[in-house]
Amino acid sequence: MAADGGLKGLLKTTGGRFGLVCLFVLLLNVPLLMIEGVIDDRSGRFSDVAAEIAEAWGSRQTIIGPVLSVPVRTTVFERVFDPQKKTYVSEPRTSIGVFAVLPDELKIDAVMTPEIRHRGIYNVLVHGTSVRMTGYFTDKGLSVLKEKGEILQDGIRLNVGMDASSVRGNLEMSFAGRPLDLSPSAERRWKFSGVSAPVAVKGMKRMPFSLSFSFNGSGAAAFAPVGRKSVFRVTSPWAHPVFGGAFRPDAPKIDDGGFVAEWNIPYIARGYPQTVAEGDTGLLELKTAEVSLFDPMPVYKRAVRLCNYGLMFAALTFLMMFLLELKAGCRFGSIQYVIAGLAVSVFFLAVLSLAEHISFGTAYLASASVVTLMLSAYVNAAMRSRKAGAVCAAWTAVLYGLLYIMLCSADYALLIGTGILLCALAAAMKATAHSNEDGA
Repeated sequence: MAADGGLKGLLKTTGGRFGLVCLFVLLLNVPLLMIEGVIDDRSGRFSDVAAEIAEAWGSRQTIIGPVLSVPVRTTVFERVFDPQKKTYVSEPRTSIGVFAVLPDELKIDAVMTPEIRHRGIYNVLVHGTSVRMTGYFTDKGLSVLKEKGEILQDGIRLNVGMDASSVRGNLEMSFAGRPLDLSPSAERRWKFSGVSAPVAVKGMKRMPFSLSFSFNGSGAAAFAPVGRKSVFRVTSPWAHPVFGGAFRPDAPKIDDGGFVAEWNIPYIARGYPQTVAEGDTGLLELKTAEVSLFDPMPVYKRAVRLCNYGLMFAALTFLMMFLLELKAGCRFGSIQYVIAGLAVSVFFLAVLSLAEHISFGTAYLASASVVTLMLSAYVNAAMRSRKAGAVCAAWTAVLYGLLYIMLCSADYALLIGTGILLCALAAAMKATAHSNEDGA
């Protein structure tokens, strides 16, 4: 009984009440973790839907080429033992190898047009990209191959590496002023697949080419700098690009109207010569310039960030209730702290459930308004004070406003959060400066 009385007496002190509030904050981790589990589950479902749409629409696209595949017959003499002559003789051995001859200049102009694909309540960002490639070959690469053996002119083909399954419409290509009839690439020994066509190069010094096509994608569009001089230009009305790969664009221009990115990649930076043996063609896709479109703050990423601030928000709400206790002299019951904490927790779930159907900003405003009204009305009823209810409403509204600013401004989130905590600490210090007077 004495211990029970001591506990009750402790809970009547300011220090005891503050300790109890801290315990409630820690216990609030349980519903917050459950809500994070719901977010993870919904996010996983969204990822599955995005993968299904990407499979049907088109995923990553890597453009390699154009390159000339040139078969070369090579004859070497090997010393073999002749049992009849009982001596070593030289016998010719003939083999045919295929080499990739790369263009002297490659220019690519691409336009990425964003599109939102819908599947149930999920919205997935994809893009349709139109590409125009121009440039030219010279006979320098062929001259190098002549030193290796006999070039088989009838077997020379023009190859373009790509995922042809996501190409939409016709591929229009010309070589040396003549249109080509492209077909799926038959170079099975090469490290990449795509489309190809036979070409005639005999006697030509300069061989210009052009290629136009469109493809669907939901991942990155990557371009291999196979030209001795490679110049890429990508534009889009989407204002949130991600640049990846081995090369970055030269001073891209990004604003609310979209972006313009240009690459000027020197020959020495790509790491392979102008003539590549068939076994080394995998080198062509190792270094690329990449660009993709992304949603800067999709629903589930925002919901995760929101929950990361959940414990801080609950602590500040309980601190507000604790300070009201000190000023009003009327204490909240334990059950009232628990109910207020659950209301704060449900806010995060309400935002997620609404944001799957309406814009995140609207979902946040609606959820914050409802929870603010509920908490202020609850504090008003618990303390029988309209002033306390008004203080709760103002405090909670300010917290929700600052929390939204933190979500929208990742660069200043830490600064804003630190400012909130310092202000709350200052308020607590002022309110508890004389708490030793009650024997706590």
